[in-house]
Amino acid sequence: MSSCLQINLVFPTIASLLKTNDGNWSKLVRLVIQAVLVLVVDSIWFSRTFIRFDSNICLIEDIKIGFFSEINLIGNLGNYTMKSNVSEFCIHKYFIIDVNPGYAPMIIPVL
Repeated sequence: MSSCLQINLVFPTIASLLKTNDGNWSKLVRLVIQAVLVLVVDSIWFSRTFIRFDSNICLIEDIKIGFFSEINLIGNLGNYTMKSNVSEFCIHKYFIIDVNPGYAPMIIPVL
């Protein structure tokens, strides 16, 4: 995710975790980033609980498949449009989310 966003993701506090979503993103990308942050914490919590109470180890591949499928579902269910910049397109491509371009603000006829 940090390579996709082109930022260094270090979270010493909860406030720094929430500031990740303060960028100039469209509503869809904000939704995806919020879902990523929540699902990362949920995945860590689930795997720790699984190890502690079931005495089994979760495979990282299984966690990644579930993680990406949930992000894909959240991103594709949103009916939001994206902004026209490369970083948002990279996020859509990374999580395999359908691109919903916005409407053109003004159409200029070309002669």
